[in-house]
Amino acid sequence: MTWPLDKLIVINDALLQTGNEPRNVEDDGSDEFNVASSAYEAAITYMIESHDWKFASLVINGMLRAGEPSDPTFTDAYDKPGDLLHLVWVRLDDRPVVYQILANQIVLNASGQPPVPAGTTPGTVSIKYIRQPDATEVTPTFMMALRAFTMSGIYRGLHEDADQADKLWMAAEGFMQKAKTRSDQEAPKRSFFNHRITAARRIRR
Repeated sequence: MTWPLDKLIVINDALLQTGNEPRNVEDDGSDEFNVASSAYEAAITYMIESHDWKFASLVINGMLRAGEPSDPTFTDAYDKPGDLLHLVWVRLDDRPVVYQILANQIVLNASGQPPVPAGTTPGTVSIKYIRQPDATEVTPTFMMALRAFTMSGIYRGLHEDADQADKLWMAAEGFMQKAKTRSDQEAPKRSFFNHRITAARRIRR
């Protein structure tokens, strides 16, 4: 089978494995596609938001200020990216900063604690977030989980078989856990030696 797998291929795989006819095109109006598509979309949103996937993460350095927030506790507002599903962190001048989400914006004190003197230049705001990737970016194990979640939805929505739906959901959770582990392994490991030195310095202080 050709990799990567797009939405229609995943849906048709799930339909075939649950005893249903595959569809030739998307959005054909059939009950099979409507149920499977709903299950697919719900599953991929749940999966993407459930973890800091390395293949779905993106860092933006130097966010553009969008004005002042309505909350006077904060001095600066930044619009969330349109493809943002889950915000991982926000940094000011490459350091952690206190922030909130207000009116679909990221608000923080990038210009210093209010009241701020006129002409003050805000610091550099960076964010890391999770977006929905396309099929060329995800891993085969991730797609196994997505297929199982979709099959679960088909069993529940088309076959009204809650027991089988629950079994497939649990299997999908297992596949997703494996995918999370493999995604985390793509990050560089911390140096144990440096960690011991840092700990020793803390003790001496």
